[in-house]
Amino acid sequence: MSKGSLNVCVLASDNYLWALRPFSFLFNTFWDDHEIVRIFGFRKPDFRLPVNFHFISIKEDQYNHNRWANGLLDMVKILKDQHIRHFILMLEDYWLYEFADSKKIGHLVRYMQSNPDVLRMDLSNERNSKRHVKEIDHYANMDIIEAPPRTSYMMSFQAGIWNINLMQQVIFPDESPWDAEIDGTKRLWDQPSMRVLGTRQWLLKYTPAVRRHKEGINLDRIPNSLTHVMKKRGWLDDHHVPIQRRSNM
Repeated sequence: MSKGSLNVCVLASDNYLWALRPFSFLFNTFWDDHEIVRIFGFRKPDFRLPVNFHFISIKEDQYNHNRWANGLLDMVKILKDQHIRHFILMLEDYWLYEFADSKKIGHLVRYMQSNPDVLRMDLSNERNSKRHVKEIDHYANMDIIEAPPRTSYMMSFQAGIWNINLMQQVIFPDESPWDAEIDGTKRLWDQPSMRVLGTRQWLLKYTPAVRRHKEGINLDRIPNSLTHVMKKRGWLDDHHVPIQRRSNM
């Protein structure tokens, strides 16, 4: 798989467009500044993104948060019209703090292409954190794992690789992200032919930087040296930044 062909996509809201600056900076630091990233949003940012980031406006005005799933469905329709069948979904506040293994991620895309019953391949550590997880395969020096049926948050929107055709069957319009996760998981329980997998290897390490139930930005685990750069460039201005324990790079 050549550079730039992993179909990394970010679904962004108008309220958090500012988060794309830190996101893109940390992505290019820890992943690859040649990997093409598509940002799907609504209002175009009033600042310049790196050259490997392409902003695509879904429509002029963003959906109400209770209709968040509509934006996701619009995004996957655009991708499908471009003959894309698998893509990596991230959100604008998934700020990387360690190097990503793009080669292994590419292997997992190929694994999904060969296993059309896999709805989602978790790239975070979420599947591995579930109880009674079992190893079902060994592929490209990775342990492929699966949680038992009817496991919670099978429809999680943590970073993962998605099969577009299957996603369109379990994502319903007019749902908030929380409803899409919870109710979508229940719908998935009724679709035993669809599988959600992960790996023992933790391929994408990131901090969910913006938490709705907390005030401020979560900078936990972001290296001090990179936090300093982002602050110096003014990317964290006008946002309360809590004191966190951070590692040194």
